[in-house]
Amino acid sequence: MKTSTVRVRRNRIAASATIVTLFAASPFATHRAEAQILIQGFDNVSSLTTQGFVLVNNSFSPPTDGSGSWGQGDPDVFTSQSGAANSYIAVGYQSTGGTDATGDTISNWLLTPTVALQNGEALSFYTRTVDALAYADQLQVRLSTAGSSTNVGSTPLSVGDFSNLLLTINPNLLTGSENYPTSFTKYSLTLSGLPVGITTGRFGFRYFVTNSGINGLNGDYIGLDTLSITNVSAAPEPASLVLLALSSLPAISIAVRRRSRAS
Repeated sequence: MKTSTVRVRRNRIAASATIVTLFAASPFATHRAEAQILIQGFDNVSSLTTQGFVLVNNSFSPPTDGSGSWGQGDPDVFTSQSGAANSYIAVGYQSTGGTDATGDTISNWLLTPTVALQNGEALSFYTRTVDALAYADQLQVRLSTAGSSTNVGSTPLSVGDFSNLLLTINPNLLTGSENYPTSFTKYSLTLSGLPVGITTGRFGFRYFVTNSGINGLNGDYIGLDTLSITNVSAAPEPASLVLLALSSLPAISIAVRRRSRAS
């Protein structure tokens, strides 16, 4: 049974790259011109909604006072990847106020502002969990191509218009830094296979943990930092490999890279 505060031991373990596959760059890679669409360092989480971000907590029995939502990072748990010590956004098992003996399901969403979507567009972010991961965490990255829609359904299991699953960190809800990194680690996704022309939509970060809450076996606390969306205009690298996205739009695919935080 968890207490109402996060308990952390300071025995940091280096993250390993087993969740996604790393691809070596081609020696014949073309030059890429980048135009930044969005950069967010989460210095002030309370201002995100004024910038077009949307927070939706579809967890079972979420706290009525809003305390279970994504919030400002707690430097006493861990410090940010960049900026002030609390300059990251965080979420955890307190997303649900449920007290079922077998735990409850968390589905807590952070949606980006509406952005133009096109092939070659790159999404990158840093994430981590607590130093000693005793309760497994999971993060999904999803995509909606339905314009400004914020429809994620209304239940813990629904995804609404965000049916395109681009990435899952720790899909099997296992403990250990090899499953969810315990130091800030960068993930990069590159869109390809989108329909011709520019589509608008949103990316969605979903903290999705079953058997969680105060009595659950899963779910602790994760942070997200240095979110960037960049339009990369160039021909694909000849040696790039593309991973098929698990989505309702089979034409959409992504290239995925993961690397640990640079020293």
